[in-house]
Amino acid sequence: MTTLSPKQKLYLTVGGFLIVFVLIFAIIIIPLIEKIRLSNAAIEEQKMAAEDFYQSWKNMASLKRNYEQIRDEIANQPTFLPKNEALKFIMATEKMAQETGNRQNISATKDSATTVEATALKLQISLYGSFPNLLKFLVKMENAPYFNRFDSLQINRITAEKDSLDKTGDVNSVINLSAYYQ
Repeated sequence: MTTLSPKQKLYLTVGGFLIVFVLIFAIIIIPLIEKIRLSNAAIEEQKMAAEDFYQSWKNMASLKRNYEQIRDEIANQPTFLPKNEALKFIMATEKMAQETGNRQNISATKDSATTVEATALKLQISLYGSFPNLLKFLVKMENAPYFNRFDSLQINRITAEKDSLDKTGDVNSVINLSAYYQ
């Protein structure tokens, strides 16, 4: 047998410790570091998901408050025309006609009784303007704050020979409208 000198024994012992240390590092430490890195990535994803959920929850709470506010505003708006606000409705209709670029002539029809039993304000609206402006007016009336119904709609094209005063538009429309009382 060969005897090893103390120097060789030291090298052999240090070499053995290094091999064991490298094996422990390769078998235990590297996989643990990989698991820690993967766990850190999973925790980061969960944190982002939690932050997104919290932000969505805050947005939902804000949207709920906005919904309740709008619902209350809509509930406070009258659907049917109060009997004492017929003039305001007529003025609002005139304003809508002007905003849409139409000239108008509004008159109450014979069916529009002023008695207490009357259920609707019946108007005949003559509009003079372009066809797109007529469509804009109809859309505005559909979105009016009070419930109204178009009973009839007649549209005629205006020619320069027929009516020399109406050179600004190309259609003349007659609308029979009912705005219902409360």
